Amino acid sequence: MIYVSEKAANRGSYIFLPKSMHEIRDELDREKIYGDVTGKLLSAEKFPELLPMEFAEEPTLAELNFLVERLVEISEDTEKLYAYRALMRTPAADIYEAINRTYGLEGIPVYPCKDAAEYGEIVLDNDFLDEFANLPDEIYNLLDREKVGHIMQESEGGVFMDGWYIIPSSYEPKIVYDRSNPIKEESWVFRMELAAVPENPDDISEAETVFLTLPATDEEMKNVASQLGVNRIDECVWLKFETTIPQITDDVVNSTENIYPLNEMAETISGMPRSEVVKYKAVLESESPKYLDFASSILKSLDQYEFDGSVENLSDYSVNYLAKMLPPDFDKEIIEIAGSINLGRDIGARNRAIFTEYGMVSRCGEHLYSMIEAKPSEDLMQTEKGGETMKYEVKCAAEEHKTMFYSDCSPELREACVGHLRMDFGRVGKEFYSTWWGNRPELNDKTFRNELDDVINALRKDGLLKSRSEMMKFCSENSHLPLGESRGFAVETEQHLFLFRCKPQVGDYDCYCYCYNKQELQMAQSQQQNQSSGPMMSM
Repeated sequence: MIYVSEKAANRGSYIFLPKSMHEIRDELDREKIYGDVTGKLLSAEKFPELLPMEFAEEPTLAELNFLVERLVEISEDTEKLYAYRALMRTPAADIYEAINRTYGLEGIPVYPCKDAAEYGEIVLDNDFLDEFANLPDEIYNLLDREKVGHIMQESEGGVFMDGWYIIPSSYEPKIVYDRSNPIKEESWVFRMELAAVPENPDDISEAETVFLTLPATDEEMKNVASQLGVNRIDECVWLKFETTIPQITDDVVNSTENIYPLNEMAETISGMPRSEVVKYKAVLESESPKYLDFASSILKSLDQYEFDGSVENLSDYSVNYLAKMLPPDFDKEIIEIAGSINLGRDIGARNRAIFTEYGMVSRCGEHLYSMIEAKPSEDLMQTEKGGETMKYEVKCAAEEHKTMFYSDCSPELREACVGHLRMDFGRVGKEFYSTWWGNRPELNDKTFRNELDDVINALRKDGLLKSRSEMMKFCSENSHLPLGESRGFAVETEQHLFLFRCKPQVGDYDCYCYCYNKQELQMAQSQQQNQSSGPMMSM
């Protein structure tokens, strides 16, 4: 274990090594440690001679991690383990000497014996001393094994440890790494071990493989494809997939057919400052993308999300929120006292904000710190009949609305679109994931958001959005507007028109809901009527 502390802040974290460097960076990101850091080895159970490890020049995280990787490797060989321990009784001058001593350990003699008498027996049995080689047996048997062992130990500089005798003076130093050849961090975003598709799938474990790191140039990808004997890199299969973005897994990437868009994403990510990479990981954690195109869309619209990486818990969020909403001269001590996890949870729910280990994230196009208005009174939420909660009628969409189910509708109609919601029921078909894509931020006010929430929640409770199977049933039993392989439905309220494009199937997004402001839509309709003599859209 090591303790990592940030040089410019009173902040630190305990980390167990070894790990890949991108895992270490991600762990620090979750701990809000972004600046230059120092690391100190706190425990090394099998190598107590390493503690305390004090060097004149502080080792980097990559150097400490590499040392621990080497220690794990040599600990699998008992003789090398004790050879290294014996060497480290004399402290290393710097981290590089500590690392270099893990090489060449096979040259250090290590014998299983617990004391000088046992070692003396080994010396005599193996004729280590030429002086005793020609002694008669009757004289040889009279020799004091313990004295022989002590004499040899003193001349060799050997040490006894836990039932082993080691001769560290036999070590010949190896220079594998030094300041001119330092331990470096790899700079890739994604890495794949690729192979050509074998004729017999059972032979894949024996196939020749090549590693490809992304981002990569076209030439680099062509070279890898050539090494594997294929025309294009996306004709390969991967045996191993590594990522510096833990939310983009091999399941999300799905196949090498996505290697080109993945490379484009890697190019973007590699050029982003660390703060933006942390934000991207936070948004991915909040959105839980299951498909690469979703993860790519998030990357392209990252500026539409708000992120506060200083938030360590929901209590922090509540304090930050109150500090922003109250006058600047309001007593900060009272704000600190008022803050709580429950308050942060309630504020987050009303602002549709999500807490992640990286910090607080808004929904796409929304805000973390916006004024929360009072909810409508309970009687306004009920219908006139028996006080039942308001229901929304899902109708077959009108033919004249056909182009409005997509983002590439006419510019006039596009101006009336507040944005659209993309929904998915997950692999099982009963989960619910949604992502908001904004279009007209000024129309995305509290009234609209409350109405959208009401419509979606009502249809999730009992109806079109309850599950994939319920959507399939609804589509088959109700009239709809044909939209290619999809089916179109509409929900209309006093101020808005919600158009649902449904295609319930595994492996694709199940539904898109395009949201229109009716007043803006009427203006768009008038504009189109002036440009043509066609009929007006029915509202």
